[in-house]
Amino acid sequence: MRNAPNTLAAEVTAIPANTNFLNVPLYGEQVIIFSAISGLTENSKTEQYYYLPAVSIHGQINNNIMPFIHDTRVNTKNYGSAGISSTKKVKEPEQLSFETSNIVTIQPYQGDTILQDRFGSVLRFSSTHRNLSPYSQKPIWQGNTAGDPFVALTCGVDGVKNSGYFTIENPDKDSSLIYLSTSQKINNLKLAQRKIGLQTKPLTSYTSPQVIISSNRLIFNAREDELVLVSKKDIKLATPNWSVDVDNLITQLEALVTAITKMTHPTGVGPSGPPINIADFAKILTEIKRMKQ
Repeated sequence: MRNAPNTLAAEVTAIPANTNFLNVPLYGEQVIIFSAISGLTENSKTEQYYYLPAVSIHGQINNNIMPFIHDTRVNTKNYGSAGISSTKKVKEPEQLSFETSNIVTIQPYQGDTILQDRFGSVLRFSSTHRNLSPYSQKPIWQGNTAGDPFVALTCGVDGVKNSGYFTIENPDKDSSLIYLSTSQKINNLKLAQRKIGLQTKPLTSYTSPQVIISSNRLIFNAREDELVLVSKKDIKLATPNWSVDVDNLITQLEALVTAITKMTHPTGVGPSGPPINIADFAKILTEIKRMKQ
């Protein structure tokens, strides 16, 4: 509803002002409504009402419901028995699917752009911050050049449902995450396997640009074409039983098949001849050599 000076309140239909950033308000939250030209008709004078995201009247992340303001059709203004009012006296107010939760604010740093939803997920556009003494929560990224960009997308930030005032991303405890860095090292990220191949720089010391993806399970699904993994140095594979450098693995496989094609065995009358299936091994060796760059 809207109010104009010296006029009665009126109910209007408003649509999101920016459909690229859709914020669905809760029943009882306040939004900013304005009118502008409508493109749904040929009449250029036809107006449509639009709304901007909910006003943060309580400064809360999870909800900013304001009781009794949007409609006063309640018998008593009691937060316990009538938290929000109804548009009709005979109809109880209801949230269609929303349930309240204690969501705390993600720690902001000066200059950050943060999109935090009411359920515990965060998209942060940040950078390297050198002076961190004023902040209660320190970032999990650290660099030497102030202002170098850093992006963090986190689904299910650990601690966001605690009773504290601020929380911060934690790659060891958050549900799912993607980090994009420029010159920052990650202070804490425990990998699922202790060994990840030879000569791999740990995350706590790597300061070149990198992308980190972490969750309980990762699925890469190429529905119609190849899945391409390309590395200038090597590809590391780590499982509970194996820690593999792919470049070294294929090199050793080539050496094994080469040795088989030349294999002979001593006998009582001298060395044996080549294996009777030498042609099969030779074909395998040819295919392996085709992979070599």
